Amino acid sequence: MGGGAGGDEFLEKHKIVQVIHNRLHGGEGRLVLRWDIPESLAMYRPLRISPRCVLRMAALVSLALLAWPTQVCGQTVTISATVPPPTKSLPFPAGGISSEGVTLSVNNRYFSRNGRPWFPVMGEFHFARYPAEEWERELLKMKAGGVDIVSTYAFWIFHEEGRGVFDWRGRRDLRRFVELCAKHGLLVWLRVGPWDHGEVRNGGF
Repeated sequence: MGGGAGGDEFLEKHKIVQVIHNRLHGGEGRLVLRWDIPESLAMYRPLRISPRCVLRMAALVSLALLAWPTQVCGQTVTISATVPPPTKSLPFPAGGISSEGVTLSVNNRYFSRNGRPWFPVMGEFHFARYPAEEWERELLKMKAGGVDIVSTYAFWIFHEEGRGVFDWRGRRDLRRFVELCAKHGLLVWLRVGPWDHGEVRNGGF
């Protein structure tokens, strides 16, 4: 089985080349299996293929080869994924351009950001339920876990406990929370209510 130390040679420019020595029926030929991944998939997280994953794929292919004739020995079989399936526009307007010039669009298969396929990961964090001095640490944990977008509620029952009297201090400081997300490159999906499905009394009213 081909590959360098630590399996590093298995991965190069998002192309996997797996060499399997086929000794079926006494043959000494070599069968080369190659998966070509299009460059447009480079930004598709989670396209992180470990050497262990490659070895597992090779094992599965080896089992499949048990039923192959000996004529394949010495030949190269290419499995190509370089031609993506066609995409279609949605039947309604979607997307736009932000004030900072960021372009978002969507088709029947994926989102696009600035013209490139984009697969965001969203995580939930209710800032008003957590001490403000611990926000940054928790946001960094979310980012380390692969989260791109932080979804949160504006629970009006927290910000307007008395009619017409608003409180945006401390753990209720929405502006500070959003700015903290921006500091670490996290987008915010803010749900302003007034009805909130966050297990709050009276739906957040």
